[in-house]
Amino acid sequence: MISKSFLFITCVLVLFSCSATQKSAQSSPPTQQNPSPVITTQVTPPKPAIKTSISDTIPPPAFKIDTLISFSAGACVGHCPVYSYTILNDGSVSWHGQNYITRIGNFITKLPHDKIEVLSQWISEYAPQMSAEYPRSNDFIPDFPLTRIYLKNKQTPKSIVVNHSAPTELKNMLSKVESWLEQTEWKTISN
Repeated sequence: MISKSFLFITCVLVLFSCSATQKSAQSSPPTQQNPSPVITTQVTPPKPAIKTSISDTIPPPAFKIDTLISFSAGACVGHCPVYSYTILNDGSVSWHGQNYITRIGNFITKLPHDKIEVLSQWISEYAPQMSAEYPRSNDFIPDFPLTRIYLKNKQTPKSIVVNHSAPTELKNMLSKVESWLEQTEWKTISN
């Protein structure tokens, strides 16, 4: 009887162990020997209808906007006009009138391209040979106004301080520029 009972218990154990092995095989992750198939799909984003970039929306500048001339007339003992202006290479002009001049306050205007070309050519021709101060010696007259001029073109910029005795070429060009400025329409920024 022991042999029949032994045989019966052995069969039951084998059956339970086989079903336990089958369940653990189903629940455990796949091994290297029997990998499960992986399904992959590649998703490509839709292409935009219109492709824009910064270069499409902002045109490159034709040239660098920079100062051509900056002029400042200082005070004197008396009634000398005190004002300053700056002309850029795109024709933009800013003006600040302070004392003893008809245009007091801050103003802007624009000079035409042909006048900017004349000014630019003059600066290229004459600025390199100008002295940094006039008079060249220490003959400054304290009661006279100081005029400060900054000229710049493709060459090195030039700063000039004039007390008196400026060269004729400089006086003529500044006179011409001031006549251009008198003939333009000004917009008031502030008084």
